[in-house]
Amino acid sequence: MSIEALAMAGVDYMKCDIDVEKWERCGEKQPPSHLLAERNVPSNEIFMEKDKLIRARIQEWAKAVASMKTTTHFDQMREIHLAC
Repeated sequence: MSIEALAMAGVDYMKCDIDVEKWERCGEKQPPSHLLAERNVPSNEIFMEKDKLIRARIQEWAKAVASMKTTTHFDQMREIHLAC
C-alpha cells in the first residue's frame, strides 16, 4: 500500500508506527517485472494495432447501421398521407 493511499484514507502514519524513511528506501527497488512495460515493442506499433482494431469495429458497426431499414416519423406520416 502506498503512502498516498494511506493519506487518502485519513490514516495517521505516526499512530501506525510507519517509518517514512524506511518506506522511501523500500520504494527505490525496481517494480516487479510483470508491472514493467514491454520494452521490445515500440509504442507506435501498439497504437497502430489498436487503431486498426478500432477502425475494423467502426466499419463493422457502420455496415450494420447502413443495412438496417429505418423508418422515420416523416416516412410514417408520408405513408399515412399517401394511403388516404
